[in-house]
Amino acid sequence: MQLEVIRIDPTVVYHGAEFSVTVRLKNVGADSVLVPWETPPVTLDTDPKTGNTSTEIASIHLSLATGEDSRTSSNLKGEAVLSAAPSNRLQQTELLSGQWVEVKFKAAIECDSSMSPACHVSAASRHAELTAHWWEWLSTHEVDGCNVWSGWYNSREVDSEPLPVVYVAASSVDDRKSASPH
Repeated sequence: MQLEVIRIDPTVVYHGAEFSVTVRLKNVGADSVLVPWETPPVTLDTDPKTGNTSTEIASIHLSLATGEDSRTSSNLKGEAVLSAAPSNRLQQTELLSGQWVEVKFKAAIECDSSMSPACHVSAASRHAELTAHWWEWLSTHEVDGCNVWSGWYNSREVDSEPLPVVYVAASSVDDRKSASPH
């Protein structure tokens, strides 16, 4: 699988501002793949004998690296979440070799501290980089007498190549006008 950020709007991003992003997930392998393709909630798979349930979930989130060290990045607020019951083919989309899907969602240039304790979105940079991350997992809930066991099993992770962006650390409209490139 290959993930690519193909569009952001606006193209200059400001601290605290919301923007739209479009990402493309492409099957670059020889075999077809199924990916979750419904917005939650979906009806879970339930084993009639045990009561165990399962669902597949995919999350697309973004990170922004600023400054000299592109390895230091912060997860941004806003994500796209897709899900499917593993046995429900109608809740999934099949990608044949070479096919892709695009997902458009909103995000904000604000640090999402719930995803990572380290937040570094601060200094303005004409050399910032925006990276998309696809994380797919199987979530299960098993019933064992009076106990319920929950778990998740990572099935697929894909990161995009970083997309260069201009990041302005201004938060007010007046600051944005004076910081805009002329």
